[in-house]
Amino acid sequence: MIGYGIFMFILFVTYFGMTVKIAPLFEQAGYGTAAEASLISGISAATGFVAGVIFGSIKQILGRYMIGLGTLAGAVMVLVLSMSQNLILSGVAIAVYGLAFGMAVPAIYSAVAAKTDEASQNLGSTILLVAVNMGVFLSPYVFQLIASAFGDTSAVFSMRVDGLLVLTLAVITLVTASLQKLERAPKPVHAK
Repeated sequence: MIGYGIFMFILFVTYFGMTVKIAPLFEQAGYGTAAEASLISGISAATGFVAGVIFGSIKQILGRYMIGLGTLAGAVMVLVLSMSQNLILSGVAIAVYGLAFGMAVPAIYSAVAAKTDEASQNLGSTILLVAVNMGVFLSPYVFQLIASAFGDTSAVFSMRVDGLLVLTLAVITLVTASLQKLERAPKPVHAK
């Protein structure tokens, strides 16, 4: 349960960091305005909503890899966004990121509910909610600290750091999901 809380904290540090840097990224790259960034951010919310609506179907297909694959897709889209030089590619990247985020977050809540008994489910949800709120609150400070440490305050640098953090989460999550499969694999029966 604590592991999911840490995951949610990092995920929301990066999500909030990404959303705050979209407008500066567009303006610094010279291909969009703050108004266009705001519109495209709304597209992310819409695709996240769509992911929530079709969550059950996606979960049946992806199973225990849903969190990792959603996070991986989000990481790739943030990295694409950091390299984009046009509004259309950025819009597609942000839309797919919203879809990926909309897959991963409900899957985490579902995993916590599945792995806790009825008495512990309120505690599990509380841990996740606190992690989300702390991640959103501390996100600007985390990215300011990283920018200061590397001496680069550009939106592109922040996006790349953001993408690498999410990519790290995805790799850890996919490895963990693969190891769970190995732990649960039936032991072979040896004939005598």
